[in-house]
Amino acid sequence: MKKILITLLITLMFISVKSQYTLVTLDGDTIQNGSVYSVDIDDINGTTEVQALLHSTSSDDIIFQVINSTHPSVAENSFCLGMSCYPPNTYSPIQASLNSNNEALLDLYYYPHGATDSAKIDYKIHKYQDENINFTFSVLYTYPTGIHYENKLSDIKVFPIPAKSEVNVKMPYNVTFFVTLYGMDGRIIKKYNSSNKQNVIVDVSDIKQGVYFLKIALDSKLKIVKFIKN
Repeated sequence: MKKILITLLITLMFISVKSQYTLVTLDGDTIQNGSVYSVDIDDINGTTEVQALLHSTSSDDIIFQVINSTHPSVAENSFCLGMSCYPPNTYSPIQASLNSNNEALLDLYYYPHGATDSAKIDYKIHKYQDENINFTFSVLYTYPTGIHYENKLSDIKVFPIPAKSEVNVKMPYNVTFFVTLYGMDGRIIKKYNSSNKQNVIVDVSDIKQGVYFLKIALDSKLKIVKFIKN
């Protein structure tokens, strides 16, 4: 796993006097109940994994769940907990058994997909069948100040080609780009704006069979794609 720079921001949002979870560590750093744990992302197209190690004073099973998430512009399957990834799925609570040392290890995954907005996930750990005995914390994913991430034309995927009814122009993350459909004679047929979304669907169901061009404008860069309408 790629090394990530981690800082700890102790923000006492909530302290439960009933908590029986005496110590939680994220990637080896001890955190407090109600803390916000900050992770700096240095690869917007890579994978960030944070390991949460829970220590308990009881041997009872625990429930680990997401209670809130704030992510302005992330692609599908950006945050994963167990077998559930958001969006589009909702997070499912995970039941975890403690080992002989009364510990449980959980992996938290974040796939930025090129997004450069900060994102925060709030977690709660509670005793099985008793949510009053709990421990809460948050993980804040941020990006180093002053770093500019360049959108790449090579990230754009255009399919299917040849096309019958539509052509999908897709990026792996949310970004604003523009698509113009041209005929062989250079005439503009249709224009589209992704409006900070991942993809644009170009409707070609109402045009005649033949050869056409898509001009894709991303920032100050252009990409021309030739395709056949069947």
